[in-house]
Amino acid sequence: MSTPRSQIVKNASRTNNYKYSNLADLARAGIEIPQMKTERIGDDEYIFAKIGEEWIQGARVIPIESKMMNPAQAYGAALTYARRYTVQLVMAVACDDDDAIEQDKNIRKPAQKDATTDFEEIQTAADAIDDIESLNAYYKSLKVAEKLPATQNRINSIIKKRKLELEKGSN
Repeated sequence: MSTPRSQIVKNASRTNNYKYSNLADLARAGIEIPQMKTERIGDDEYIFAKIGEEWIQGARVIPIESKMMNPAQAYGAALTYARRYTVQLVMAVACDDDDAIEQDKNIRKPAQKDATTDFEEIQTAADAIDDIESLNAYYKSLKVAEKLPATQNRINSIIKKRKLELEKGSN
């Protein structure tokens, strides 16, 4: 096994519209793929790579929950992802792009209107609603998931308080 060296590998693989370097790309670039194994440490599973006579801890296998894959496929995807990152880690290899960057671009961005959220108006509207179904519909119309976390927390608090009041009143 050669000594790890810093190198940038060109991404050539395309899967699910993401562009990333897989283990084959790393091997084509002359990176030796070390022997690897998985090992549990507590509740977590890690990939270990053998460099010389030493086993080096690499990436943690993070379970994937997906409606598009059965559990075995999801585990295989998580394992492959962790193996790729372990090789990059122990062999000091960087890739010029990564599917995680693409994933990050697909994450919904918080609404920029949070600074103008009128909590008094939300409170007044929630207080005027007299049934849980209408309160749930109002909450949905607020598109809370698109807001910044602090705004989400405050709106959730207002709605939860009103919901508790409505539940208490119906008993």
